Amino acid sequence: MINNITLIKVHSDIIRYLNFLKDGRLISCSNDMTLKIYKKNTFEIQLIIKEHKYYVNSFTELNNNKIITCSFDTTMKIINLINDKNYIIEQTLKGHLSNVLKVIEINENKLISISWDKTMKIWKINSNNLYFCFKTIKIQNTISNCNIINLNNNEFCTVTYDENCLKFWQIYNYLNNNTIYNIDVSWNLNSMCLLNDDLLCVGGNNYNGFYIIKISTHNIIKKITGPKKIISLFKCVNNFILCVIEDKNENVNICKYKINDLNLEKIKEKKNAHNKMIYSCVEYKNEIIVSGGEDLIIKLWK
Repeated sequence: MINNITLIKVHSDIIRYLNFLKDGRLISCSNDMTLKIYKKNTFEIQLIIKEHKYYVNSFTELNNNKIITCSFDTTMKIINLINDKNYIIEQTLKGHLSNVLKVIEINENKLISISWDKTMKIWKINSNNLYFCFKTIKIQNTISNCNIINLNNNEFCTVTYDENCLKFWQIYNYLNNNTIYNIDVSWNLNSMCLLNDDLLCVGGNNYNGFYIIKISTHNIIKKITGPKKIISLFKCVNNFILCVIEDKNENVNICKYKINDLNLEKIKEKKNAHNKMIYSCVEYKNEIIVSGGEDLIIKLWK
């Protein structure tokens, strides 16, 4: 079993997303409109960033010690983490008409964002070293939670909860070159991860535990029945997957799976890891598991 080692109560509202930066510091974002960065090892609050006017959904670490945030206030902010105690807002990106869900970086000069406004926007850097939107693409017909992931140098994909479809897009021209329909996926933003260069794992809903998709052929090559709902997926080191699941009794559990060929073998489980919904969990160097959600508490597990 995974043993609980510490609790941190630092946010005053739902914890939406958390992850470790490349330098090893933990960062979390919340409905309380803040991002918080913690010291390595001690996990004391090191820096509080409050620049949005509404919930902060997610963030992505960019190059050169920068992050980009996504918010219900319809904006994204590029934040330069100058040092442990200081930051500057380099740019506020506007253009979406609704809640911005997620941003990915496809190279050093381009970003792709997705929103409840049913669109995906492509951003690139101009001569003044600022991002501008040069293309807007409709990606769905309904207002729905959706997710996006960079697959390789040629493709990325999006998945929408209400429409139950996974779309593959070409990076060089941003055209939808294939769609997998009738894929019953989870509503959460964190429910996809790469198993390797040619395998994508998508968290399922309604007891469709895991979809394993071959990227090169765009085919579902295996469906692994499992829990009622996969809420969050994270690829760990040494061929493990960490995930948050809701079981048939509506317990929210944290599980760790070993990837073995096309099978996922459960090796650890913590039942009822939080007393309310867990939105995100992540692991650092195969040592510390961190989780957070509706109970406003970040838990560290070992």
